[in-house]
Amino acid sequence: MTKYILIVVGMFLSFQQLDAQESLDQLLKQIERNNPELKANQELMKAQVWDTKSTNNLANPTVSYAQVWDSKDKKDSETELVVMQEFEFPTAYIHRNKANRKQINALESAFQAQRQDILLQAKEVCLDIIMLNQLIDILQRRMGYANQLDQLYSQMLKAGDATSIEVNKIKLEKLNLQTEYTINSATLKKKKTELMQLNGNTPIEFNANTYANIALPAYELIRGEALGSNPNLEFTQNEYESALKQIAVSRAGWLPNLSVGYKRNSGTGFHSNGIAVGMSIPLFNNRGKVSSAKATAIGKSYSHDLVRTKLESDIYQAYQEAAAMKEQMDIYQSTLDVDQLLGLLQDALQGGEMSMTAYFVELATAYQSLENYIQISNIYQKQIAQLYKHRL
Repeated sequence: MTKYILIVVGMFLSFQQLDAQESLDQLLKQIERNNPELKANQELMKAQVWDTKSTNNLANPTVSYAQVWDSKDKKDSETELVVMQEFEFPTAYIHRNKANRKQINALESAFQAQRQDILLQAKEVCLDIIMLNQLIDILQRRMGYANQLDQLYSQMLKAGDATSIEVNKIKLEKLNLQTEYTINSATLKKKKTELMQLNGNTPIEFNANTYANIALPAYELIRGEALGSNPNLEFTQNEYESALKQIAVSRAGWLPNLSVGYKRNSGTGFHSNGIAVGMSIPLFNNRGKVSSAKATAIGKSYSHDLVRTKLESDIYQAYQEAAAMKEQMDIYQSTLDVDQLLGLLQDALQGGEMSMTAYFVELATAYQSLENYIQISNIYQKQIAQLYKHRL
């Protein structure tokens, strides 16, 4: 890589890359604390966890009281007090508890997936800020050199050594550079606003202009790591396992519900105490529930396979694009010598070997190549971020 690219893309690279990574990690932790969507999702998850746990509670106890009078003598009366507690057959609670644990795991995995999506979005915004800072740095350098040329050729025009056409070309180049600088500055401001919104509209600073040096990992290594710790995959797996446990819960529904309690009868001159027991006969209420639970489990299994297939496809596509960008970056680094080319162009222009028009055409080509390299680097970093999303 040439000296010029080293200056633009990363001066003192070994130090700045480490600082950029630490700065980015700290920023993501701050966004994780302040992001309102994450806070809302976390509270929603807590509510869903409590709601899931509540499905395995005992039914409310019932209390009934009755008083009856003798039809011939109203002074004679009898009272009845009954306190009953109904519960399902014990195996239903055991199976439902297992199903609920899997469902709670699924809820936690869903929250982690939402969390990683938000943090990846924030990371990609930061990567765009780095790219825009690099492009703006190039434009500032180009505008500085264009100003020097403008001053030089304005003096040459007065001395009769330059033409007004050449001076106008320089002024147009300055205008185009200023326009491009304004557009990139506006885009940068928009990205910083987006980053602040992700931070709960709390001001946040990120002004890095160097990427962390992250090598492209081996495909099988990153594939295995991503598949082994992807929250979307864990979500569907836990949902499937919960659905399997729910089949056992539905089967337990064919066992009778039981009730036990206390009963007291009293009347004129007597009273009696005892226990009351009851049992429901499961003839109608559970009809079709086992078949429904089985169908749900099959559907969850297909969903898990679908998510896994899509995840493998996304990993493969991201890896292939990252590898292609890395190959292009290597080509640029081995062939693009902007520093040398600029020197040759300046010598040719000042020596009268090249017209101003040809000079600006060659200059634009050189800088366009450098901007292409910066944009390719940005795409590479985003694909790497996608591949390592499960680490966020």
